Amino acid sequence: MVNNFAVPIFGNVQTEVYKAAFKKMGQDGLLQRFIPVPLAEKKRPIGEPIPECMSNIAEWDKLVRKIAGTPPMTYTLEFAAYEAYREFQLWHNETKADETLLKSPSVFLQCMGKLEGLAGRLAFILHLAIDPSNPIVSYETMVSAIELTRSYVIPSLRYSLYELGGSDGRELDKWLVNHIVQISGETLTVNTTDLRRSARRPLDSISAHKNVQDELIRTSMGDLEQHGYVVQLEESKRGIITWAIDPRLCKLYSHYRLTTLKAKQRQADERTRIVRLHGHDTERKIVRGYDPDTMD
Repeated sequence: MVNNFAVPIFGNVQTEVYKAAFKKMGQDGLLQRFIPVPLAEKKRPIGEPIPECMSNIAEWDKLVRKIAGTPPMTYTLEFAAYEAYREFQLWHNETKADETLLKSPSVFLQCMGKLEGLAGRLAFILHLAIDPSNPIVSYETMVSAIELTRSYVIPSLRYSLYELGGSDGRELDKWLVNHIVQISGETLTVNTTDLRRSARRPLDSISAHKNVQDELIRTSMGDLEQHGYVVQLEESKRGIITWAIDPRLCKLYSHYRLTTLKAKQRQADERTRIVRLHGHDTERKIVRGYDPDTMD
């Protein structure tokens, strides 16, 4: 038996292999233990040999030996670092509540539940890399770990677990319910084309074929018809179906609509914050149905 045994694992996996193993790995909690690093298809140049003078192997080896040679220590946060972490915990709790409200996939929600501890571990790793002999973890180190969690880990998890991992169709059903309730105060009708355009992410995670997507929409909207949310009005010769939305939904779910819109706007604001953090000047994106003058 080895006390506090831990093994770091680094590896790569092809996209299709990942998709095939996604459900099994997500069910037993294995997938949630990793930080995914997606590579853009257009940013995979041919590898080039690196001259020894440009290699950082020596620095890495020196760092590992330095950390390994550090005697057992108890590390604590300086007060400003503690305050920063507490602020992150409050943000994390609100974000988890938003994700739950918006019916995010269960695997992603499980990962979100582990991010509070992950940010703390990242801060510890950064501190060991910077100043392992110092028993006090600085504010700057904690902020770096928090920002790494917010601006990289969460978007990476969202892509790999939500979009790349695929869906079994239930996510589309949840999305459609929320979407119909959300737009009930803005329009009286909706059609297949509108829904396919708005539901691009949940649909693309199932199939990229238009005919398959339209059939999935037809099936899910049929369930909403049975519950009285919508009524089919017509179907064109091109197969485009138009539904009427029950106008009572807007008032019946007024509080739910408001909290959902605010949650979606907070997500949009976080994406804008990350884009601006990387030096890009971009305007605030307002989600459909959100009124900044009355809802901010």
